[in-house]
Amino acid sequence: MRFRFTFIFLLTIIIPGITFAQVKLSIDDIVKIHMVDGASYLGAFFRNNYDIVLRNRQWKSYQVREEYQRMNPQIRDPKKFIEHKDSVEHRFIKIIPQDSINLLLQSISKIKPKFNPADLHLSIPKLTQQIDSAYLKEPDAKRRHLFNSFFDTPAKLYRLLDTIQHDFWTDDYPFSVMEIVKKQGDTVKVITTAQTEYMMPWRVNNVPTYDLGINQFFINATGVTHHRMAGERISYNIYDHVDYLYARDAFERLRWRDLEPENFKYIQQHFNIIKAVNYNNDSSQYFFNPKKLNKHIVIAGILKINKKDQLKALTQFAEDTLGSFLKTRAFMIDSCIAKPGCTITFINSNGQALHGYYSWNNQKAEHYLKKLNRRQMWWFEIEAGERIKDYWTRLPNGNFALTTYIDDYAVGVSSKYIKKDGIKAGKFVLMIFSPNGKLLEDGSGIK
Repeated sequence: MRFRFTFIFLLTIIIPGITFAQVKLSIDDIVKIHMVDGASYLGAFFRNNYDIVLRNRQWKSYQVREEYQRMNPQIRDPKKFIEHKDSVEHRFIKIIPQDSINLLLQSISKIKPKFNPADLHLSIPKLTQQIDSAYLKEPDAKRRHLFNSFFDTPAKLYRLLDTIQHDFWTDDYPFSVMEIVKKQGDTVKVITTAQTEYMMPWRVNNVPTYDLGINQFFINATGVTHHRMAGERISYNIYDHVDYLYARDAFERLRWRDLEPENFKYIQQHFNIIKAVNYNNDSSQYFFNPKKLNKHIVIAGILKINKKDQLKALTQFAEDTLGSFLKTRAFMIDSCIAKPGCTITFINSNGQALHGYYSWNNQKAEHYLKKLNRRQMWWFEIEAGERIKDYWTRLPNGNFALTTYIDDYAVGVSSKYIKKDGIKAGKFVLMIFSPNGKLLEDGSGIK
């Protein structure tokens, strides 16, 4: 097995972007191709089964089962509001050319281990026109141009498409399956459960591959229309990601520049603007890095760009109050500053730190911390990646309470203090540390 893995790895180096899978099939080896297409979402689901079989020397596709449960809001009778169907009626779909099956077999024999946005063959002018006409009707020409500038070159578009490829959510679970049944009796499984447009990667006998040829075969053989794996909503996905990742921030900075150019210039003198988003008609949510502090330090809060007194109070907080706080010993802050990409976020409220603590879903921490003087407490968050986020509170006596971390790791905390349970989830704890990182008490010992 080790030799086999090494051989595949070497082929990946020799042929960039392509590696050979364990699957080598001829069309003559196949009895049938069984296909399943389905999804579950918000209390509903559907599942359609298909078979591609050889009949009279022709490969033919049939739908062999249709099953669903869905809500029909047009029906007033609550007993009939939920529709059910489970039919095993065979329905002929089409003849599948032998060349089409051979192309599928080629796709699963040569794995594409990395997503290549260029394979989607998307036209930037066409995407721009689709997004402008469908989603950018209200912004003026200057803002439309600014919005489109985030995907107006192949490099920008490909970077965005790669970001979209790793998106996911939790209330929608699609699945598409192909089982290629061989005459010898074993089966090659080609499966995807990806929630993104195009639904890549597929897994060929559990080996991931990014090959649109599999998508094209699946859509053609099942006869489905408007399927997610066809990528028909990719223009909306691009709009949605540009809006969230870039445009809201860019539009808000533009609003600041147009509305209060002097105040905007003042902010730029004292802070590196990480992100700014319109909060309501006249307020903004901001994330700043104070230029006089370490680049890992972030201040977040709400401000009104036309209120110079708020800006001065924020600057005083950043350069004096927070600056003094950071001069005291704090092992987790030192660890974060030494870690590339790590940030420590403090919340500013009207020129003061957000005193108090964060104990959402953590009754143990709430019970202990609410007894302390919240005016003498500092809450802050440390983040160092997608699954590294820790919530800390500096206590009135100078010690620190860790109330939340994710998985089996917290920045700066010795591994001997972390219970390694292998569960990938947020952990709600109450661990009291000295400024140099010694665990003084854990939740079980605190009354």
